[in-house]
Amino acid sequence: MISAARSLPSGNQISYNTAQTAEVGVAWHFRDKDVSFDAKIDDRKFWKRIDEGEAFAGGDRLRVHLQTTARRTPFGRVKVERVIPRVIDVTHIRNRQTKLFEDDGAI
Repeated sequence: MISAARSLPSGNQISYNTAQTAEVGVAWHFRDKDVSFDAKIDDRKFWKRIDEGEAFAGGDRLRVHLQTTARRTPFGRVKVERVIPRVIDVTHIRNRQTKLFEDDGAI
């Protein structure tokens, strides 16, 4: 079994990629630059903030402690599991749609 835990370096963030119901223990889909992966968020403090009304939506950027474990199955395949034990910071993306027209007051 190979196990590695890392905090993403300053400036590197993973983006939550798809809308799902906020649920502890469910694997979420993320993207770190060009790499997509699934990971479970096991940070109870983070889920408490969500339960108390903090928004969490597609496109939000998370700075996290990411733990990756790789193991070989009995059939010889490598299975990789990723867990986020701690969400360090969340950058919420509020306005996703850009303005199509400038509002200069002219009709």
